[in-house]
Amino acid sequence: MFNVRILGAFFLALSIANCADIDLENRELDAASFIRELNNELDKKKTIETEASWAYASNITDYNEKVKTEVSAENAKFFKEKAKELREYAYENFKDEDLRRQFKKLSKLGYAALPDEEYRQLLGAISKMESNFAKVKVCDYNNRTKCDLSLEPEIEEVISKSQDPEELKYYWVEFYNKAGTPCRPDFDKYVELNGKAAKLNNYTSGAEAWLDEYDDDSFEQQLENIFDQIRPLYEQLHAYVRFRLRQKYGDDIVSEKGPIPMHLLGNMWAQTWEEIASLIVPYPDKKLFDVTPEMVKQNYTPIKMFQMGDDFFQSLNMTKLPQDFWDKSILEKPTDGRDLICHASAWDFFVTDDVRIKQCTRVTMEQFFVVHHELGHIQYYLQYQHQPSVYREGANPGFHEAVGDVLSLSVSTPKHLKKIGLLNEYNLEKETRINQLFLKGLSKIIFLPFAFTLDKYRWAIFRGEIKPEDYNCAFWKLREQYSGIEPPVVRTEDDFDAPAKYHISADVEYLRYLVSYIVQFQFYKAACIKAGQYEKGNPELPLDDCDIYQSPEAGNGFKAMLALGSSKPWPDAMEVFTGERKMSGAALLEYFEPLREWLEEENKKNNVHIGWEPSDKCLKKEEEKPRNPNSDCFVLFEVGILTGKMAMKEMTFAFVVFFVLFELSASQLYLENEAKKLMNLINRDYAAVLKKKANADWLAEVSGEPETIEGALQAEDEYNSFILKASSFLKKYSNLRFADKDLERQIKRFPKPTYESLPDADYEAITEASNSMASIFSNVKLCSFRQPEVCNLTLIPDIQDILHNSNDIEEIKHYWIKWRTATGQRNQEMFQKFVDLYKKAASANNFEKPSDMWFKDFDDNNILDEVEVLIESIQPLFLQFHAHVRYLLQQKYGPELIKSDRPYPLHLSEILLGEVYRFQEDGFVELPYPYKQIPNVTEELIRQEYTPERIFDASRDFFESIGLPRLPDSFWKQNAKAIADVNSNILTCFSRAWQTHNDQEVSYSYCPEVDFRRYLGMHGSMSHIYYYKYMQSQPPVFRGEPLPNFEDVFSQPIELSIQSTKHLEKVGLLSKGSIDKETRINKLYLKGMETVFLLPVLFILDKYRVQILNGDIQSWDNCKYWKLTEKYIGAIPAVERTNDDFDAPAKLLTAVDAEYCSNILAIFMQYQVFKSLCERVGEYVPGDSSKPLDNCDLSGHTEIGEILRQAMAMGSSRHWREVLRALTGHATIDPSGFLDYFKPLMDWLVKDNTEKNLNLGWEETTTCLNNSPSQYAGNNLYK
Repeated sequence: MFNVRILGAFFLALSIANCADIDLENRELDAASFIRELNNELDKKKTIETEASWAYASNITDYNEKVKTEVSAENAKFFKEKAKELREYAYENFKDEDLRRQFKKLSKLGYAALPDEEYRQLLGAISKMESNFAKVKVCDYNNRTKCDLSLEPEIEEVISKSQDPEELKYYWVEFYNKAGTPCRPDFDKYVELNGKAAKLNNYTSGAEAWLDEYDDDSFEQQLENIFDQIRPLYEQLHAYVRFRLRQKYGDDIVSEKGPIPMHLLGNMWAQTWEEIASLIVPYPDKKLFDVTPEMVKQNYTPIKMFQMGDDFFQSLNMTKLPQDFWDKSILEKPTDGRDLICHASAWDFFVTDDVRIKQCTRVTMEQFFVVHHELGHIQYYLQYQHQPSVYREGANPGFHEAVGDVLSLSVSTPKHLKKIGLLNEYNLEKETRINQLFLKGLSKIIFLPFAFTLDKYRWAIFRGEIKPEDYNCAFWKLREQYSGIEPPVVRTEDDFDAPAKYHISADVEYLRYLVSYIVQFQFYKAACIKAGQYEKGNPELPLDDCDIYQSPEAGNGFKAMLALGSSKPWPDAMEVFTGERKMSGAALLEYFEPLREWLEEENKKNNVHIGWEPSDKCLKKEEEKPRNPNSDCFVLFEVGILTGKMAMKEMTFAFVVFFVLFELSASQLYLENEAKKLMNLINRDYAAVLKKKANADWLAEVSGEPETIEGALQAEDEYNSFILKASSFLKKYSNLRFADKDLERQIKRFPKPTYESLPDADYEAITEASNSMASIFSNVKLCSFRQPEVCNLTLIPDIQDILHNSNDIEEIKHYWIKWRTATGQRNQEMFQKFVDLYKKAASANNFEKPSDMWFKDFDDNNILDEVEVLIESIQPLFLQFHAHVRYLLQQKYGPELIKSDRPYPLHLSEILLGEVYRFQEDGFVELPYPYKQIPNVTEELIRQEYTPERIFDASRDFFESIGLPRLPDSFWKQNAKAIADVNSNILTCFSRAWQTHNDQEVSYSYCPEVDFRRYLGMHGSMSHIYYYKYMQSQPPVFRGEPLPNFEDVFSQPIELSIQSTKHLEKVGLLSKGSIDKETRINKLYLKGMETVFLLPVLFILDKYRVQILNGDIQSWDNCKYWKLTEKYIGAIPAVERTNDDFDAPAKLLTAVDAEYCSNILAIFMQYQVFKSLCERVGEYVPGDSSKPLDNCDLSGHTEIGEILRQAMAMGSSRHWREVLRALTGHATIDPSGFLDYFKPLMDWLVKDNTEKNLNLGWEETTTCLNNSPSQYAGNNLYK
């Protein structure tokens, strides 16, 4: 009976078990069906979300941002709901390993596992830390009143470029204090809730939750083993860098055996050190290669760069880029004006073959490497696109970046660049190879311990191994232990420095970056072995010059690994390709083996200590902390005067007494020495400010990117702040007379603040007034005369084109009136505000009169009188020209409108003169000899296939021929760049030299258009290259023009020479005899129309504004403006004007506060210099018709070079009259050069006007009703 019962129980149990197995099998089948459907649904959801993200990233609008946010929120809700559904399955018991893996990956809730309130608290804590990091602002080291410096770009720029330890220390302390310490309460809450979320997800701590992504219980130990492997190499590199920094900064700052003070390493977090490479590179004379010029020479385009990348992958037997890639990617910055995120990125849209890249690609070597890196991501997408949605990702978070970097390692080798024809005749010398490996090591090797400590620190906190009372010192202990660095000042537990790294504030795990830096070398080594390109110990096949291009074997190995996506644990994926299941530093060490050998030898030779002694830079008790050397408590007097924190280390009571007594009884000699010390300091800092501003302006010019334009604006603000601060210190010495006249002039020439001296409210108001007037002018839209309902006409080109083709006087008058109404009357109130505040600014800057501030850069307060004398000197020529133009207008419009003895109507004369500036063969201008066509040099330039580079070479030939050293062949490739967003208008697109304030380097931007004006302009701008180079030997305060627009005094004589018939014939742009007497008069006629009529216009605009500023006339007195116009120009308004009108702004083509007298002086001086040089070399002989001034060619006269060099080298160290004397032998401006140049034209005008019996001059005419303002406001027909 007992046995029967046992047997019955056995069969019952067996039956139940079988039923359970069947139930489990059924549930597993149901789960498999569910997961298939979910994967399909996930693909669709991810496609929609990626499309929304792409739309926003490629066209940043509020609408696209709204859609992106909504889709993301909707998907987040969906994923959370599905994760909860997945958790209802007991998937841990599934027999199907792959099904268990999918369920596990998709059922992770992460922080969403928290109750709603705690979830919001956690996100709020992270958000506050992120926000704190983003909003950090610090005060300027040199101007503590300027407190708007952000990490990017201002602080990072200083940290990466400055070599002043005190400045670097200041910014380090300020940033860490503000980016880290305030986060402590939020960080505590974050740690607490991170732990709760981990436990709700069945992890023991947040550390295990992060590490679980790597599918390997030994992962953490693998990392420790790797650091044991690479530590000897790291220590050798660390020791060498410390040694070189000690040479630079001395033992007081960098110890012989201790950790390196991290503020000296070119990066706020010392995570990579390549920014200081120029200080410590092993062989500074061996330059690294750059194939950018060769790419440009071979007409590379962004499309070609991607085609080359596609060819690279196809050569590996990998997948050809699908058509969708070419159809849908953004490979160049769009030109339709949209805003977009230009940072290069690869995108997977979770649809077969829909992969894209968004990259504002530029044709540079660095961008060429980036292209291949991003295409590495694309290949990964294509290889695993057959996988279910859950597996369409890298095998672990570090694999994707590693794959991209492998391709960059191969493509960047000299071997590959040679193979594809971008690096010809290049031999990889030992020294160059060491430099390349060293530079890579400062990034790849240095980064590893930094990345490890960032997560190791957080793991220990999550696990409770680091207690809250030790958070800060534990962080620095890890940084010291693994990286051998220390903070520049003592830190305590009252500080909290880890969140000063964004990824800690933002809760971003850092392990992915660390993994990618390690495994990329394992991947690279495996690929190189498969390609037969690497053989350990074989110097002919080193790992650092391996190119896997055209190796299907390497590609097939890659494909096998990539195709797995994340369907297998990463060790399985790695084993498929490399044969290894563990991460290892061995491949990295093999790559850097030549560098290790060199470092060991070099360090041994220099007896350098290897490793580092413990740091004492973190204390647990605040009372043990030394006083902060950046504190304003240390207010002492030495060379730190500009920083607001004078920096003397020790100060005895006796010295204090001595200092005070000495200051109170300072002698003239003491003041001079004091001023000299201050000026030296200012020049040092001024050089840095100028360099930064120049670089920012240059980048904005050649890039045109919004961020570079914003950078230029920020640099301008920093410059103005520096000028304001420095000038306030110099004010004490401004009226003193010193024995050292050079010092006296430096103080005098240092830029003076203008509006910056106003109170903040007034400064903003005058800036707003000026900007408002400028914007009204530039944004004016007028209604059409013939179609009044059309009201979107701009001055250029719409109205200009209409007037060019119109003979309708009423139509011309319509636009003339409407333009002045729009640009003048709307500006009256703003102009009055500007005048009032300008007077206030002049007073604040201690100018006797506002006009003294207006002409502050002239070294001459009576300059307006001198300019008026010059204008009067050319009046005989102007009167002849005026009579001729009046005659032309009379022939066109009739004697009723154009009186032969009266001023001509301005609106009609402006049409004629405007046609000269836009002269075309079919133009309105009637030349003196209309049957004599002026040869078209532009057509000849195009016919001879001139390019900007060829024009530049022609310019180099010219300057070499006049005795100046030829610019090197490398200048064009290294220093010249085309202007971004080119407008073909000659007024906005021209060549320009850029003073970099960096030794004798000069940058150069050019317009890619080719025509005769730009041909001339490139020759002229090359003179500025020499100008900037030669003045660089001066102190920074003298590295500029002695007078605004003085650089034209050098460039314009060159252009006058270049456009001479003799020169154009010499260089083959004109055929012999193509310019006869009549054609010559035609040429002079056009040039005279451009110049002679411009001078009095510029003069009255300055005279009118200066009289208003000085209070000689009222700002509302429009009639005074017309009196000046009639007196100096011989023109009257189109209709009667009153003081209710305001017409001067219609002529202000630049800012309301831009003076024009310097332009006038420069024009006269350029002809004076041209005449002097031409006489000196015998090209011009007064009275000799065979050697007229307008046909002087200076090329080939080598003696000119030394004259120019000596004058250029003066910079602004001498008064502009002294520089003029160096050029011409005379210190006063002589108009005879101008008059001699145009003498043939003057003779023709006199003859022609006499034959036509034309009157010279004009009778006074009343055309402006001199009323009080607003007297006729109610019925003013112009309103």
